[in-house]
Amino acid sequence: MVRLLILLILFNVQSTLAKASTYLTPVEKASVSLILKAGNDVGLLSELAQKVYNSSLQLPQVEVVDSFEQFIEKQKSLDLFDHYSLEQISYEQLYPLLKSKKYLSTSSKVQNKIDIYVKNRDAQIKRMYDSVVFFSLASLRQADFDSVKGFKQSMTAQLETTIEHYSAQLSQSQTAQSVMLAKIIKLYFKALPSGQKAEIFYRLIQLPLDSKPMEIFLTMIQNSGPQLQKLVQIVGRRDDIPEDFKLVFQKLESQVKPVPWWQVVQLLKAEKINLNDFTYFEKKPLGVGTMAQTHRAQLKGAQGERNSIVVRFLKPDIETKLAMDHEILSRISLEIDSDPDLKKFQLPSLAQLVDDLHGSIAEELHLDQTLKNQGRAKTVYTSKEIFNYANQKNEISFQVPSVHLFGENSKLMSQDLVFGKKPAKEFGEYAVIYPDLYRAVSEKVAELWIEQAFFKSGFFHADLHQGNILASVSDHEITVNILDFGMTGELNRQLRESALLVSLGIKLENSQLIAKHFLNLAKADSKQLSYVDFLKLVKSKVQQNKQSPQAEQSLEAWTLWALDQGLELHYEFLKLNRGLAAIQSMMQDSKSVLTFEGLAQTISLRNKKYFSQLILKEPLLKTGDYSGILGLLLPQKQTQAAPQILQCRKLFSP
Repeated sequence: MVRLLILLILFNVQSTLAKASTYLTPVEKASVSLILKAGNDVGLLSELAQKVYNSSLQLPQVEVVDSFEQFIEKQKSLDLFDHYSLEQISYEQLYPLLKSKKYLSTSSKVQNKIDIYVKNRDAQIKRMYDSVVFFSLASLRQADFDSVKGFKQSMTAQLETTIEHYSAQLSQSQTAQSVMLAKIIKLYFKALPSGQKAEIFYRLIQLPLDSKPMEIFLTMIQNSGPQLQKLVQIVGRRDDIPEDFKLVFQKLESQVKPVPWWQVVQLLKAEKINLNDFTYFEKKPLGVGTMAQTHRAQLKGAQGERNSIVVRFLKPDIETKLAMDHEILSRISLEIDSDPDLKKFQLPSLAQLVDDLHGSIAEELHLDQTLKNQGRAKTVYTSKEIFNYANQKNEISFQVPSVHLFGENSKLMSQDLVFGKKPAKEFGEYAVIYPDLYRAVSEKVAELWIEQAFFKSGFFHADLHQGNILASVSDHEITVNILDFGMTGELNRQLRESALLVSLGIKLENSQLIAKHFLNLAKADSKQLSYVDFLKLVKSKVQQNKQSPQAEQSLEAWTLWALDQGLELHYEFLKLNRGLAAIQSMMQDSKSVLTFEGLAQTISLRNKKYFSQLILKEPLLKTGDYSGILGLLLPQKQTQAAPQILQCRKLFSP
């Protein structure tokens, strides 16, 4: 009996020895997919075994290819495996692939490449033999399904072993965030339903056999749920996360798994949208996010005009996946919060973070609210000014595209088409001529965000990462388009004033100011610590920071500390911290040395009246504090100009 080995690729370091990328054959992929789809259905597995066995007895079909690249595409079988999930792909689509093929070419040069590829692949599989799970479906007998059970157990065990390997590697740095993230990933993948684990295996078998470990890890995260992806994006921005993992988490913002074209067509039909009403509707997505996807299109007008737009829609079944994720993360967060290994780091409650994050993500499900948010953003963020960089002067224009809902059930959103690239890519092309351009623009984006959030409207984009910005450089101006307002926040005057005064209290090491305004930032309907009790904790924290010069004194660090003390902070303020983390990540990527506190100081000077009124009406700030405040706001060389400082101080005299 001819035996068919079905390989599952949970790779090890040996697999990187191959010189060129090699893949499982379509026969192997189809066989593994059939096993995964069959589950524990004994009758179906028996039928599959017979089909595989019958196919193995047949002579290979000969297929002629014109080039080596065409041969590789045949091995990948992207037209089938890349366009369907395990659940969506049918048995009828997989059965024809069970027939093995032999690829020939009329070109001796191409044939030689094919022969070398096959030889290398076989040698590589032999090297990997001890590190892969294998199973011979063709050898099954009608009553012998113990091996199937063993295969399924091995599949689950291998997945958990692989995740444990990554978790151990992630936690090696022994920093608070990396250890917590490692435990989240380990427990999350262990708790995934068997169907989702099978989907991950289905995606892994599409990868090259010589994939690097981090490419495999990225694939596993890409095929997890939306809330985990958002969570690792947030935590993964921290400086203490190992660099290789940080790069994986950053890629999630730009390499999310797309919805295939056939499914997009289904969605358009359900919304009674006729593709003939468009001059073109691009099949390749313009952008793919965790929750939504966009396509470029051109709509025909009633008078023959053509309107170039971007069509945006929520991914199918995203609500179901979000609910699954929230249930898993809520359950494991309780275990993580009580973990003694993490208690020593005094981290904030993960359970609360999971709930708050779920609330933020759930907002994106409501397209009508996104429409309102983007309309508000258009009035708030649209601006133009002259700015300097590298001894150059140019105009920078901030824009927000207009959006509209359409379709029978209003599940589609159209946005004015704008042009540009992600900041790192666009400004990277000018790095040789203007090395400071990216840094200067990222600081301008941060200034706009901070000024609106703290000093003006209170409105802010809660997820302003690279994927939500399109930038373009021309001779007359630099254009920055801000996109995707599914997650936004708004601080009322009391919240933004308290946020500023907490920041000021941190700088002045004023325990009373910190305690009072952190309590003002707390939820109104929750039971909080008393002012006296919380003040004791703050005083102790301030004293510890004085004794440890390396202690982080940022608003974000203090917020995490306050949460760990049991303070339930206002939902909008927590969203602000999330938005702030995204802004800081972009600034770090652009090599900016400015901090939120430094930018807030600059913006305070631009809003002197607002800031003066804020500190004058705060009873915990005395006249003696004003010189210290002024010293924080003004550059050192300016504070040495005595006559000017005396004049400014008069503004703050009682």
